[in-house]
Amino acid sequence: MNFLHSGIVTATLISSALVNTEVKATNNDVITSNTGFHYLTVEVRPTNSSADAHRTCNPMGSAISYSANKIDLNSDAGGHYQYLCGTKESISNYHNLVTGIGFVINGNAKSDSEIINECASYYGGNFWTVTNGRVDMNGNDTGQLDLNRGVGGEYIYMCIQNDPNKPPIKRISIAARGNRNTAINECKSNGTPYAVKATNSLIADLNAGAGGAWIPVCTDVNINPSVITPPPGDRECGDDLQQCP
Repeated sequence: MNFLHSGIVTATLISSALVNTEVKATNNDVITSNTGFHYLTVEVRPTNSSADAHRTCNPMGSAISYSANKIDLNSDAGGHYQYLCGTKESISNYHNLVTGIGFVINGNAKSDSEIINECASYYGGNFWTVTNGRVDMNGNDTGQLDLNRGVGGEYIYMCIQNDPNKPPIKRISIAARGNRNTAINECKSNGTPYAVKATNSLIADLNAGAGGAWIPVCTDVNINPSVITPPPGDRECGDDLQQCP
């Protein structure tokens, strides 16, 4: 997948020639905050990291404390290790708490403005930004982080919202299972009953088109549109996101 230039929200990408080809264990995990998260990022680690190192978040050696969700966002699809990280500390321009998480999943690359407009149009509200990436320890910004970078499949972009007028997200769960229904049910079992839908109205799979495990993201706050018209062939039913019989 292409890695396009932008400069809004940053994620940490540690460059490595090594590629993760092992079949990784699938499971589910949740990160929590009693007050909410000020910032979300994705930590990307090469495969020569130790088990402990590649499951921790320390963007650019930051002194700010981050919590890591231990589910690899590339589970069973190859590529580098990727982990969602959240901080409870106010940083830079992100003093407001995270109130929304969204995903744009598409066969074509998109610009920052297209991603932000699509997230705002689908999920509603303002204060949306795009998760970007870095490629070295010096913090050189290369632009948008495609969550399928290096493994093929769809382009997957993550957007976050920091709206001071909305309730903050305090729990974020991720599951990785070979079966779609199992993954969604486990994801929703951690006090996080709402599976995040992408802007295509389908529950987001962070391995979309790349094979590997089925990877949904769930939260304790429902950020999906209140009225959803599923596209043809979608078997998801109702606002509770349960499966049709």
